[in-house]
Amino acid sequence: MPAIENDQVNLVWDSTIITDRCVPHNRLDVIIALKEKHHWLQVDAAVPDDGNIVNTDAWKIERYQEVVLEVRWIHQVQVVLVPLVIGALRTVSKNFAK
Repeated sequence: MPAIENDQVNLVWDSTIITDRCVPHNRLDVIIALKEKHHWLQVDAAVPDDGNIVNTDAWKIERYQEVVLEVRWIHQVQVVLVPLVIGALRTVSKNFAK
């Protein structure tokens, strides 16, 4: 499990999130844990064809909702899922600016 950690932030990538119950999609690309704020950013990236950006963005949000809820419950932290979807020709969804 590759990680970088200091007093304020824990950055983990390419690792599985351990939960109390079986969650089918529990492997995100990057997890950034802000320790003092009890806040996690869960990032999952994709580079689809430009015509599939909206579908891929929605699919990622739906796919990882269960693990977001589990992490909130187990670790008592705020969790934000960041679907990083950039089209093959650099097109992004309307949600990208958020």
